Amino acid sequence: MSEKTAFIGLGVMGYPMAGFLAKAGNEVTVYNRTTVKAEKWVEEYGGKLALTPAEASKDAAFVFACVGLQPLGDQGSHHIVGAQMGEEFAVGA
Repeated sequence: MSEKTAFIGLGVMGYPMAGFLAKAGNEVTVYNRTTVKAEKWVEEYGGKLALTPAEASKDAAFVFACVGLQPLGDQGSHHIVGAQMGEEFAVGA
């Protein structure tokens, strides 16, 4: 069964994980902080690219986030993802 799926974070782990979801027949929309990497993923797997986590998550049945907790400026990436999704978002360390 194909599901609308959002994948946030296309790093060393996230890139292939999102790819496995696409290969399994899911409709995957990806977001990555660096758009070039998301564009490369879309070329390789044929999914969709979103410019924000909120856009990627819109109407998705499942949302996966594979993001590091390293600081980005004055906030950790988990705060940035949560704020952009527009919802409370918990990241386990």
